[in-house]
Amino acid sequence: MSEQCRYDMFRPSWLDARFQESRPAAPARSRTRRASRRAETSNIALMTVIRQAVSAVKLWRARARSRRDLRALSNHLLQDIGLGREDVEYEFAKPFWRYD
Repeated sequence: MSEQCRYDMFRPSWLDARFQESRPAAPARSRTRRASRRAETSNIALMTVIRQAVSAVKLWRARARSRRDLRALSNHLLQDIGLGREDVEYEFAKPFWRYD
């Protein structure tokens, strides 16, 4: 086989034509199917936002509860864990959404 023949055999236009003959035509997609996918995606995004909001509220409530429980401890128990009353009051004064 000569070089020219090999080149002609593997030209992109020849391959494209051969590929199109063997491949069946793709069915047309309807707009309703695309719209339903878009709606599903927006529902997933909405559910993600709702889950994150619920998780944040749970975390804030846990922080508020732990700070309230820490404040209820006696001075003797606070001394056992290495804290003073002023440390507890400082922690209790923080808003529930603050971590540091």
